[in-house]
Amino acid sequence: MDAKTLTDAVKDRFKEFLKGAKLSDVAKITGCHYTVVHNISKGKYTPSLETIFNFKVGYGDEFDEIYMLTGKKITSDEKTIEPVQPIANTEDRALNEQLLILRGKLEEKDIQIQDLKQDKEFLQSLIKRPEQL
Repeated sequence: MDAKTLTDAVKDRFKEFLKGAKLSDVAKITGCHYTVVHNISKGKYTPSLETIFNFKVGYGDEFDEIYMLTGKKITSDEKTIEPVQPIANTEDRALNEQLLILRGKLEEKDIQIQDLKQDKEFLQSLIKRPEQL
C-alpha cells in the first residue's frame, strides 16, 4: 500500500468515529478548533499526531488510537501485555555481558603490563652486567 491509501483509511476511520457526534461538543472535549473537527468529519483534513493525541486525551479509552492508525482492533488481553520488563532484562543481560568482556580485557592488559615490567627488569639487568665486567 502507498501512503495516500493509508492516509485515506485513517481519514475514513476518523469520519466513522465522528459520525452522529455533535462537532461543537467534540471540539470542546478534544480542545481542537471546530473547523479542524468539521474538516475531519468531511474527510478534508488529515489529522496530525497532535490531533490524534488530543482525541485520545479527550475521549480516553473510548478513542482507540491504534485502530485509528492501523485499522486493527486489539483485544483487551493484548493491551495488557507490557514489553517493558523483557526489554529491561535484555538490557541488563547486555550490560552484564559488556561488563564481563571489559573485565576480561582489563585482566589481559594487567597481564601485559606485568610481562612488560618483567621484560624491562630483565633488559636492565643485561645492560648492567657488561658494566660490571
